[in-house]
Amino acid sequence: TSSPTSSPASEPTSSPTSSPTSSPSATPTSAPITSDEVTGEIDVPINPSATSEIFVSMPPSNSGSLLILSKVSEDNEHDVQIARSYDGNPWETLQPLLLPVDCQQDPCVVTIPSHASVSAIHYIIRDYNPPAKTNDQSFAKLLLQATYGPTQESLHEAKSLGSAEAWVRDQIDKPASLHRAHYRQRTNGYIKTDIKHHGVRLACERGSRWNRHAFNRWRDIGKTIVEVPTGSGSYYLKVDGIARTEVSASARPSVQHGIPSSYVICRKDPDQDEVRMSDFHYDSSTGQFGTLLVAADSNSCSMPISIEMPSVQFSNPVHAFGSQIPLVTLMDIDGSSNVLESKLLDQIQAPSTCANFKMIWPNFVQDSASGLYYVEDRRLELYDTTNSTTITKSRMLGNRCPRVPRTFLNEDTCIPRADCGAAVFAGAFRLTAENMRKFYELDNKYVYRLTNLPLVSTSNPCKTNNNRFVRKDAGNDSSGCSSDSNDEFPTI
Repeated sequence: TSSPTSSPASEPTSSPTSSPTSSPSATPTSAPITSDEVTGEIDVPINPSATSEIFVSMPPSNSGSLLILSKVSEDNEHDVQIARSYDGNPWETLQPLLLPVDCQQDPCVVTIPSHASVSAIHYIIRDYNPPAKTNDQSFAKLLLQATYGPTQESLHEAKSLGSAEAWVRDQIDKPASLHRAHYRQRTNGYIKTDIKHHGVRLACERGSRWNRHAFNRWRDIGKTIVEVPTGSGSYYLKVDGIARTEVSASARPSVQHGIPSSYVICRKDPDQDEVRMSDFHYDSSTGQFGTLLVAADSNSCSMPISIEMPSVQFSNPVHAFGSQIPLVTLMDIDGSSNVLESKLLDQIQAPSTCANFKMIWPNFVQDSASGLYYVEDRRLELYDTTNSTTITKSRMLGNRCPRVPRTFLNEDTCIPRADCGAAVFAGAFRLTAENMRKFYELDNKYVYRLTNLPLVSTSNPCKTNNNRFVRKDAGNDSSGCSSDSNDEFPTI
């Protein structure tokens, strides 16, 4: 039909009530469960909300188990651990996300942030139940926690005792093994000068260390090697005027690599971290020769040339050094036949004596057993200060001074010695290049010159009464202090 059969009422048939039929209760009868609250289940994915946070009630872990909540990527290839609970302990947050974990109520609740990105990440709780440990694993864990680590010998000993309690009791009953004694027997650091509780082991002392490789990566970096003819067809490779080794004319690096007859020792190739100066000439265990990095000058060390590390060799030591090289007996380190070719001095063979060794590095020796030549590898020597009398006697016999502080432990035996006092210098010392070099030649100390160093608010050297500078040849100096007004350096 074209029109409705009846017209609607113009107004409602009855009016609505003005108030509700009953009043609401003061508190709800039960807590409402919304979509923002989720009960976490093991191995069930939890999808984050695009607009709001999700509060996940976490299941408790059991004794011996580990529960981990992880954030998993869309392709399931990557996950980040969010929180964990183990052995029934409360849940705890983990780096790097550090999501909020609230364990003030039971169960613990983890707050998962909203995620509006197009990538479909999810969260998941996984249960890890490691298998029971074997007997070897249990005792290995004990030794990992109670010692510096297990060895086959210590593991066998612990297993033979039967339990952790028996092992602890056995350790208590054993004599104490001091860490200091262990450290002193094994330390062998590089050092150049004496310090308070340790010093440089002298070259002629038993236990001094010697190497076959001619150049030292701790002392020679930046120094220049010069090829000097011996007069008999071979060449010395010298550093600071001291021959380090002798090579044939054809074996010279300048001939083999087309570089000048003097070249600089470089640190390493910056583009190849694995290529660096070696601390051996030849490693018999691998058949590998050591590496020495050199360049025509220091500016070219960015692209150094890798050459074979030369060994120490001399056909005529008297010609090289002006005297015979000391003949000694060398011994292997820790009983090994080859520890990067290093040897320790056992004893000096007659007619050589300690007087044939220099006080400054480097010294050279010839091994009586092999006939090979070695260069000194100066290392640290610790002073035994447990008994102060021992250190005093050993240093007196070696004409060296003890450098331990006076304490209540050694005050009865710590005796001042006049010959161990601080050196006192008197007279004039002229700062010439020749004299300044003696700091290095005599004591291995470097002296640096600074150019264009500003003297801030410093009086002019012409004012000799209040200045530490003294005018040279002041009586004949007619031009150096001509201007009386110029009595102070400019302030910057």
